[in-house]
Amino acid sequence: MDKQHVGDPNEQPLASGTNDLTFHVPGSYRYLAFVRDAATELALQQGFNIFDAGQFEMAVDEACTNVIEHSYGGACSLESEPDHPGISIRFIPLENGIAAEISDHGAGFDFQKDRIVDANEYIANRNERGLGLYIISQFVDDMCYEHSSETGNTMRLTKRL
Repeated sequence: MDKQHVGDPNEQPLASGTNDLTFHVPGSYRYLAFVRDAATELALQQGFNIFDAGQFEMAVDEACTNVIEHSYGGACSLESEPDHPGISIRFIPLENGIAAEISDHGAGFDFQKDRIVDANEYIANRNERGLGLYIISQFVDDMCYEHSSETGNTMRLTKRL
């Protein structure tokens, strides 16, 4: 198992699973609006203002989009791939914030290598893609990525009040 952190790796849930919300969506872009709405609503319920709730929503959306694009290599077809593993999202209320765990069973990646972005080089090369992990890191306080051949990939995003 490969586990990599950025931020506080000791952040604990408010209470062990009692207020968690977990759901599973197909690996398709059309379900991301549902994920975004849930992220925003739950962040607001935790006491975030609309701006910070929006940042949390954007980070969760980007992480789910990355799963579809990179981990699975594109959106699944529900008609031709009814057994596609999809994406599991677990929202966890924290004493001082909220966390989201986004899990999939696609290809993993090198979290430390792929998240490093030199803004000047990015602009000089006129890149149009490749800022996903950088964007996520700007909107949350902690990112943790774990890859296991048995359980798949999980990215935990934590935003504190």
